[in-house]
Amino acid sequence: MEYKLDHFITYNPLIVEISTKKGISYWLQDAILWVDEDNVQHYVPKGIVSDGYSIPKWMWGMLRGLKSRVPSYLHDWQFWTHEAGSLALTNFNIRHGIILTESGLYNTCKVGLGLWLGGWIAWRRYGRVLNAYGYDYVTQAHIADTLCEAKAIASQEYI
Repeated sequence: MEYKLDHFITYNPLIVEISTKKGISYWLQDAILWVDEDNVQHYVPKGIVSDGYSIPKWMWGMLRGLKSRVPSYLHDWQFWTHEAGSLALTNFNIRHGIILTESGLYNTCKVGLGLWLGGWIAWRRYGRVLNAYGYDYVTQAHIADTLCEAKAIASQEYI
């Protein structure tokens, strides 16, 4: 399914779903490039393994109406690497991405509320890992070249 995404250069990436004991994860087969209104390029490399919209099962109803997982992959990448520079900018980028995927203001507010309530916990955790081990370690921990590697990453607790 394709969506009208004026600013997403890669708007329909090939994705492999991976089932694990903890749920479904997604392995990106294509890189994602998004250029925002300020001509800032946001890049998500091919091969990342993400859990998509990371929310507890009891809140899954919040995801109804979201037309694309593409913003969640951008958000996860920026959470892991801190490439946006701050939690506020990372959360702004996912909210903006949700609007661009035509999921509507209501859905954007639902996801924004969830990020406001719990996003800071993951942001701090990934920040500690980034400071302790460095950017290369963080990126290697989330990128797979083979399905076997993707399944191993998906089974980890930290994605």
